[in-house]
Amino acid sequence: LGAFASRDRVYFGRAEEGVLENEFAGNLVEVCPTGVFTDKPLSQRYTRKWDLQSAPSVCTACSLGCNTMASERYGELRRIHNRYNHRINGYFLCDRGRFGAHYINSEARLRKCGIRNGEGEYDAVGADEAIDHVTAVIRDSARVIGIGSPRATMESNYTLYKLVGRENFYSGMSRASGEIHRLML
Repeated sequence: LGAFASRDRVYFGRAEEGVLENEFAGNLVEVCPTGVFTDKPLSQRYTRKWDLQSAPSVCTACSLGCNTMASERYGELRRIHNRYNHRINGYFLCDRGRFGAHYINSEARLRKCGIRNGEGEYDAVGADEAIDHVTAVIRDSARVIGIGSPRATMESNYTLYKLVGRENFYSGMSRASGEIHRLML
């Protein structure tokens, strides 16, 4: 990346042709002093930075635990950006952590507890009733397999692991991905 000029026209760009493909390309938005590089998900729903409510958070895209700031407006997640931590992520955040959490705003996401009835539809129930139902199903089943998720928090995956046991827990990652993940740690 660089500043290029032709007489009285100065512009920012790359010396090479093509798309910038890098796991940390989203950091350009934060370090660019001119505003040339923009955050596309944020600009799709126009929001000024000072209109956002932000809270410190920890990225759940992997197990590193990068420090982030989650920003919302009108109850909708609008932006994730880095929060400095000299021991973990310094000043930077990978694109998976920066842009990978917008599934939270999906309309298809379950927002209430429910139990599937005989017709395949969900009946809304309270949290206590849902927990009692899950406990009864697990107790009455010969074998229950718990499928975790790399998108879930460590605490959620650990709770599922303790609930179903080591032999019945699947982390949601392929064996090869799991081995690479362990090597990174």
